Amino acid sequence: MHPLELWWARATSWIYRGDKYLCNLCGFGARRLRRRGHNHPVIVSKQISGAGRRRVDCPKCLSSDRDRLIWEYLKIVLPTPNNQISILHVAPEIPLSNKLQELQHQKSITYQAIDLKTSGYHYPKWVQDADLTDLPFNNNQFDFIIASHVLEHIPNLQKAILEIHRTLKPRGQAIVMFPVSRCQATDEYYQTSDFLENAKPKPSPTRKEKIDRFGQHDHIRLFGTDVIEILSETNLLEVFALAWNNQTDSFDSIDIEKQPQTDVLFILKKV
Repeated sequence: MHPLELWWARATSWIYRGDKYLCNLCGFGARRLRRRGHNHPVIVSKQISGAGRRRVDCPKCLSSDRDRLIWEYLKIVLPTPNNQISILHVAPEIPLSNKLQELQHQKSITYQAIDLKTSGYHYPKWVQDADLTDLPFNNNQFDFIIASHVLEHIPNLQKAILEIHRTLKPRGQAIVMFPVSRCQATDEYYQTSDFLENAKPKPSPTRKEKIDRFGQHDHIRLFGTDVIEILSETNLLEVFALAWNNQTDSFDSIDIEKQPQTDVLFILKKV
């Protein structure tokens, strides 16, 4: 997110002011939300949750529905300020990152943010250039790792999972999100064998191929109904799928195939 985008959002937020929606990150009340996403046909045909053109962004801070969902979960699981905790935020969303940085005023909380920096994109000064498949951190360093809509971009998923496990403390949690198909198994462009030492390099798919197959021009994977098995196949992480229940104002464990087209929160606990 470029600073000018946020400035423009704040300057024009008065147009959306109302009491139908309340942002849990910035406290703004809105009568409607801003749009985001794309309406590629594959999103409908493959019943991909958390995707498509939709009104989900806060008009003032530009937080998405998934940013606010993660914050709602963190409000439940973050310990009291007396506990020493550390948080790693991968490819940080600015509204959520700003909120988490406020926690650093509590001396017991350490917050770090990383991204694999790409030319042409804006990155805040507090974001470190680093790769989730090769993290520059010690073993057992973090209580929480947040990676929202990251894993669908990473060719070597197994290596990212191993790094998450390595850097999490015992009983630590990774909070991850990504688009999920509710009608098919996980579709992978790359296989584990593609990353063996003597493997022949596999050509990257074209932009059109990625849109038609995965729903977005920079995705190389579409998780599916077997996502929990995919994420837990190393037997190093216990995986849970959660969705927000508006009736009870709480998180419920869900069945991917039966879940409506909404974002799902996946919790990866170190065993």
